[in-house]
Amino acid sequence: MVVEYLEPHNESIHWFVPITVQDEKITVTNGKTLAQVAQLLQVTGEEMRTALTERVIAARGEIMTKSHDTKQAEYGRDALAKAIYDRMFTWIIQRINKAIVVPGSTTQKRYNKVIGVLDIYGFEIFDRNSFEQFCINYCNEKLQQLFIELVLKQEQEEYNREGIEWTNIEYFNNQIICALVEQPDKGVIAIMNEACLNVGKITDEMLLGDMDKKLSHHPHYSSRQLKPMDKELRHKEDFRITHYAGDVIYSISGFIEKNRDTLFQDFKRLLYGSHDKLISSMWPEGAQDIAKTTKRPLTAGTLFQKSMAELVATLLRKEPLYVRCVKPNDIKSPTVFDDVRVEHQVRYLGLLENVRVRRAGFVHRQ
Repeated sequence: MVVEYLEPHNESIHWFVPITVQDEKITVTNGKTLAQVAQLLQVTGEEMRTALTERVIAARGEIMTKSHDTKQAEYGRDALAKAIYDRMFTWIIQRINKAIVVPGSTTQKRYNKVIGVLDIYGFEIFDRNSFEQFCINYCNEKLQQLFIELVLKQEQEEYNREGIEWTNIEYFNNQIICALVEQPDKGVIAIMNEACLNVGKITDEMLLGDMDKKLSHHPHYSSRQLKPMDKELRHKEDFRITHYAGDVIYSISGFIEKNRDTLFQDFKRLLYGSHDKLISSMWPEGAQDIAKTTKRPLTAGTLFQKSMAELVATLLRKEPLYVRCVKPNDIKSPTVFDDVRVEHQVRYLGLLENVRVRRAGFVHRQ
């Protein structure tokens, strides 16, 4: 039996390597921390310092070195930390699957079932919501769309094919919200990517203005510029998406840089050259010749969208069984049952429609 742990994740680890400017040149001020990180990654301190403070640009056979400013260096550092976490996480899952793979011939494997466990973070609505919450809530929208497709839509279509006497049960289809986020050229991710590709100086405020312009007629999107009387939204700072689970107000601050999430080729070369064979094996792209022109890396939003598409494709090939978690209250108490809070969750998860569809169709399922 192979156990696959499928988790779309957007975790980040931040290590603190202080970076400052001295005589118009970037420098790492804490040599001790730099040495510790270099030792853990099995590279030299000087290699680590160079990768953090400058980058190599290759174009048309020419090689140039460009120094970072403080912001670029800090974003590069954080992107490296997150990438190391991501690759280590992936390696651990692959190692577990390899260790417990079903032995024997292909014929034997055919009769062994695969159990995949998808542990998904729930819908997030905080006092201040940023790019991370946007990705997490988009993930929830995609999985809810899958639930609607597999359970509510297909179930009713099967009843009609079987000739069962049937009254169609209405349900909210969140396809319109998924399209708001992922639609090519028009969706939020596409608009963000366009901003990240812009050569000139573009700010988060300008990004919000572009979103307002392109999404002004969408029924699930709004901002203070589009609704001047809505004082819940801050002017030129917030936008609201009406998700299937409710309204979420996002702060546009940091969206461009978080989406850019630049992991420079220099870091990939650095870790490919690590004396630790395990670390080196995780960065095969680092073997690319330094003179070869490197493509602009995909944005964090695009990578997340691709991982969601792959996850949905995997789940469509399986027979899903749902375990729905309902929070009884928001104060984490074992003795409080908030009727209003529970009813809200039951309704937005589509559980009422699910029960109605199941009850009115096949009584028994194998």
